[in-house]
Amino acid sequence: MRTVFEIEHASRFDLIENLQAQIRELQEFNILLPTKLYNSRLELATQQLHFPPVPISPGERQHLPNTAKKLRKFDVRECDAACGVLGLPIRADDTVVEKRRSIAEHLGIPSDFW
Repeated sequence: MRTVFEIEHASRFDLIENLQAQIRELQEFNILLPTKLYNSRLELATQQLHFPPVPISPGERQHLPNTAKKLRKFDVRECDAACGVLGLPIRADDTVVEKRRSIAEHLGIPSDFW
């Protein structure tokens, strides 16, 4: 049987883990915020997209859409490659439209462009 101290200690440990997870989420959100704000203000689907300030090699860069218009034409394979570069989950069950939506929402692309 666990003592009151052990129960309280476990509860505090869980609380600390939850707080650390929330801090990581906020940090990730803050990294993406400038990208999402810029892309959300695009007026044309042909305007150049901005990407998160993370290292992307030229080889990886070729897998990303440079405009929202190009994203609309991505097939499943291209979407999976872009998700891999952006660190998004690659779900085999998702349709191409769902994959495009996931990429667009991650980058802050206005919904009327995709």
